[in-house]
Amino acid sequence: MDERIEANAVGYRVGKATLLDSVDLSLSAGELVAVVGPNGAGKSTLLRVLAGDLRPTSGRVTLADQPLERYDYDDLALQRAVFVPLTVRDIPFAVEAVVAMGRFPHQRRAANSIEDDEQAVASALERTTTSHLASRVFATLSSGEQTRVSLARVFAQDAPVLLLDEPTNALDVAHEERVMLELQTLVGRGRAVLAILHDLNAAANYATRVVVMMDGKIRAVGTPGEVLRDDLLTDVYGQPMRVVDHPFRDCPLVLVADD
Repeated sequence: MDERIEANAVGYRVGKATLLDSVDLSLSAGELVAVVGPNGAGKSTLLRVLAGDLRPTSGRVTLADQPLERYDYDDLALQRAVFVPLTVRDIPFAVEAVVAMGRFPHQRRAANSIEDDEQAVASALERTTTSHLASRVFATLSSGEQTRVSLARVFAQDAPVLLLDEPTNALDVAHEERVMLELQTLVGRGRAVLAILHDLNAAANYATRVVVMMDGKIRAVGTPGEVLRDDLLTDVYGQPMRVVDHPFRDCPLVLVADD
């Protein structure tokens, strides 16, 4: 598989605080990498460094075999799409307009057309089950609906790499399953997806590889069966955990154990 993004010995410091410490990680076409770990582990900082929103204080990141700093903003937006939790929710635009913002990078390309944009927006709305919300004002939506619309914007961007920070945040069980299935479909079409997840069982069921982080470092990388272990999860989360075989899916099942 082609390595879409590769981080080599990446570190990130703010003052005396080390948020990332010598992180090595690759993300290839056709895989879904789930990044898990407790609050403050460095997951979101890693995603922002991979996205080019933060410049590492040591090491380097390459995207499609090119150093990240060589990309200008427009080229970078064609290569990767980023989803982050919303900090401003009172956006006064219609849902369809918000999703259409994902098409801005393509509108600078001569080969792009209005029909391409309209088709991409309609498809993204359908894939996130938000078509019926197209004319609603974004600010009037529930938190879960806003999450799905924001994901639709990312899907409409149609980039080969998706970097997603808590893409199932505020979603109910049914919509979480639909989103994870959609990510799996994108991976099957050759996209590279990295998703920060707090739901360990979603990571167990859908991820190609799982990255476990703690204190700015990667503690383990591997398949869900290799990485999601009682001892490691108990140590990382400071909470007794038990991992068993899922009763009807071919993946581990992570449970919170009694003390």
